[in-house]
Amino acid sequence: MKINHILRLIEEKGVDAVEDSEVEIKAFESADKEFRKRLRRTVVCLANSKGGHIILGVNETTNKVEGCPSIDPMDLSNVVYEGTKPGILVEFERHTTKEGVIVYHARVPKSPRIHATSDGARYHRVGKKCMPLYPDEEYRLLMDRGILDITNQPIERIDTDDIRDGLTEGIARMQSERQKALGISVSRNDGDPIEVLGSIGALTEDSHGELKLSIAGAILAVEGQKLIPIIPGRKLIYVQMEGDTEYKERREWDGAAIIAVEEVTETIRKNSKVATLRIGVVQREIPEFPPNAVREVIVNAVAHRDYFINAPIIVRQYPDRIEVASPGAFVGGITAENILHHNPTHRNPALVRIMHRLGLVEEIGIGVDRVYEALLRSGKEPPVFVSKDEQVTCTIPNGSLDEAFVRFIEEHGGKGEGMTLDELIVIHYVKRHQSIDRATATRIIQRPDTAATSVLSRLVDRNILKRYGTRGGSYYSLSDGSARKLGTEMRDMRHPVIDDLRSQSLITEAARSMGSITNSDVRELLGVSRYRSLRLLDALVDKGELRREGTRRWARYFPVE
Repeated sequence: MKINHILRLIEEKGVDAVEDSEVEIKAFESADKEFRKRLRRTVVCLANSKGGHIILGVNETTNKVEGCPSIDPMDLSNVVYEGTKPGILVEFERHTTKEGVIVYHARVPKSPRIHATSDGARYHRVGKKCMPLYPDEEYRLLMDRGILDITNQPIERIDTDDIRDGLTEGIARMQSERQKALGISVSRNDGDPIEVLGSIGALTEDSHGELKLSIAGAILAVEGQKLIPIIPGRKLIYVQMEGDTEYKERREWDGAAIIAVEEVTETIRKNSKVATLRIGVVQREIPEFPPNAVREVIVNAVAHRDYFINAPIIVRQYPDRIEVASPGAFVGGITAENILHHNPTHRNPALVRIMHRLGLVEEIGIGVDRVYEALLRSGKEPPVFVSKDEQVTCTIPNGSLDEAFVRFIEEHGGKGEGMTLDELIVIHYVKRHQSIDRATATRIIQRPDTAATSVLSRLVDRNILKRYGTRGGSYYSLSDGSARKLGTEMRDMRHPVIDDLRSQSLITEAARSMGSITNSDVRELLGVSRYRSLRLLDALVDKGELRREGTRRWARYFPVE
């Protein structure tokens, strides 16, 4: 976090424009009892949530950087550590502005534990506010951290007799098929439900040491009515929509999740059209919604939803998309921007382990990569994930079939040049946006900058992409041959990276010509907004091509020789 940049934003736009769920701004006039109490509460609040940053020395009412008393940063760290249980170790840094004002900054990491202030108060972050942490919310935080797993708990008043008829044998077959796929010697236990359920980890000991069906086993295999009082939100609902409000068909499952997943996937298949595509001598049928992608999304909803929330999983099939809404927000630092390759973090580890043993999910990941690949290889758009209001929604678009893209990928596969998922994502993006730079590639494949560079270089080496420019100004477009096969007319267009470089060059030349330049000068020169002008000037300062003197509206930028 660049403190000087944040302070400038505060003075220009106010504290409200900077504070969010991970940034807290506070005044610091003296290290009195009230300040220490507020500081500890803020640190506990952030540590119990997603972590974040604290900036001390800003008046929240006047939006002025008024500064702090001079104090050893270690003393602030001690105030926090000694006043929190378990103690939270936070390192404060002192910053002195050009006006000689002292501010302090600290980064609070997300903690694997739940913390309280020394007087026993617990807090968590809700939007921009610190709110009391109540017992039910604490349980959910423990689940999100993988400390508490309710699906591994024994379930009372339900036993193996409540499992759907024939499902035990089906589970045994699924386990055998999974063992064969992994090259493990197959052991069949179809005759005894206890052996079958025990072998997949669906049994657990209760407080008396007796084996009981776990909540995870019940979610997957038990019929609905007896389980509703214990897990009321387990339902899965399918609705075929004719528009935004009218629907044509509605079905509901409150029984075994294994059966529900297969039946809703089959229902979607029956209600979807199929396109026929001839590739060479092979005729390939491509459904509107590839069943393996649909099934993967629904399975993930069952595996990763929050079973504390009394709400069903809802699958809505529209003419142009499928939406799968799953109760519960993302967990463990997963976001829509990193979901493709984030380390596996499970809200329901026992449930995921059982589903992994049955071949329903991949325990080492969260299956999103398989959804992406299934859609892209079928000439469809990638999925869209949104987490909002304690719900994750995955949208599978039903755009028109991109026949040229499917043929292009199949052709390269036939040459022994199979495409990786990262390469599919990049090619798909370039076809639709004409060009791509390294920063954009890093964002869309959700990998480090070095991985994006490697993907782009491989595609250039295979003559799929062409590279333009050098170093930081490089961007990539389809080669002539690739553009022709993909049915794309590559037009000469202005690229955002090139635009920025041109704009920065004009600013630097103007600064040298006039001796210095201001934000107002840049806005007049380029016809851009105040924000874009600041961004361009900041970039030139970071590059060392300009030097800033003054702050806010009085800032002036001088060329660096």
